[in-house]
Amino acid sequence: MANFEAPPKHLATVVRDVIAHAWHGTPAPKKLQQLIEWYEGDGWDSLISGWGSEQVALKLFYLAWSNFSDAELKATYDISGEIQDSDRVEFAKSLIANSFQEFDEYLCPSIHAVPVSNAQGEKAILGWLMEVHGQAGPVPLFQGVFRDEKSFYEFLRRSDYILSSEQTNVSDETILRLWSKPAPSKQTVIVSVSWGNEPHECPMAEVTWKRIVAGRKFKRVLPYFYEGKRYKSTWLFNYSGYGNLLVTYADEAVAFEGTLHNATIILSGSVVSWQKSPVQ
Repeated sequence: MANFEAPPKHLATVVRDVIAHAWHGTPAPKKLQQLIEWYEGDGWDSLISGWGSEQVALKLFYLAWSNFSDAELKATYDISGEIQDSDRVEFAKSLIANSFQEFDEYLCPSIHAVPVSNAQGEKAILGWLMEVHGQAGPVPLFQGVFRDEKSFYEFLRRSDYILSSEQTNVSDETILRLWSKPAPSKQTVIVSVSWGNEPHECPMAEVTWKRIVAGRKFKRVLPYFYEGKRYKSTWLFNYSGYGNLLVTYADEAVAFEGTLHNATIILSGSVVSWQKSPVQ
């Protein structure tokens, strides 16, 4: 049975207001971050215990962004003719199945539902996803306050996550909706390095780039193709120091190791330097 430690007494009013927020729609407590930080620090054991269901959630939106395209499908199956929706659905479902089987703890974070209760016995759920960032270890990502686990899971479904218990239930409509990607933002940042005599790119949103510039560690797993075969590359920003970049491929072979000074950084179609990036 999961063991949940109650937050310290000085956070009792925050817990009370969290429950009121979940059930009555009152504003989220201003000191909610203090409660989150307690669970991610002194209350870590309770946060870990929240993985009672042993569920994981596949980031379908991320898998779609990096893989759901006609170009990827053609490269994988060597298709030369017209691609049908049935081909897209079959390809996507095979990627989903492989993702759960390979169990990449970045792509498939664990789901942690942590209950809180007040003196009257009323309860609510604090929800986290737990990613594992290689040697940096587990990274908790707070998702919000919910009435119960059912509400938390429904939030994840609406956010285009697939629960491990529902991996075969993803609809064709969902796959085809995600297949049609919107035009990239003008502020999309692309970091490019070369290995194997070919350039390889890691695109990201401006907000992600700002976090890297601020010194936050960031990991991204991306596919690439070599001689018709699909491989996985892992991009690690700031893991070995500020401004450092390590890219590995295949069985953790090093593709690139250096600083962002040595990478090509493209912002809104223009090459910028690491020192003079406009989003810094």
